[in-house]
Amino acid sequence: MTLIYAFPPRAKEEFEFLPLRDPEEFDLAIQSLREHPFRGGPGFVVEKLRNAPGLWKARLRHPHRRAYYRVEEGHLRLLEFGPRAGFYLRPRDTARVSGSGSD
Repeated sequence: MTLIYAFPPRAKEEFEFLPLRDPEEFDLAIQSLREHPFRGGPGFVVEKLRNAPGLWKARLRHPHRRAYYRVEEGHLRLLEFGPRAGFYLRPRDTARVSGSGSD
């Protein structure tokens, strides 16, 4: 089953502001995640987040960028994009991470 993917508005903005090559690399990862959302693929690894039930992280091997996502009801919900530096220090919007925000 191929998942439909969605970006909440804030994640779409982050995606559009990634450095030049990153969106292309993430596009390849997203296409793979749509088929196998819990398995890494060429150029990226996937990890379940320990302290956030239902959240997953896709990490590009090079350049080191991350995306948080969740899978629910046939959708791959891409929640946040960014580089490693400062990524984990950003304040989290509860609605955004819980999946209750608008898409």
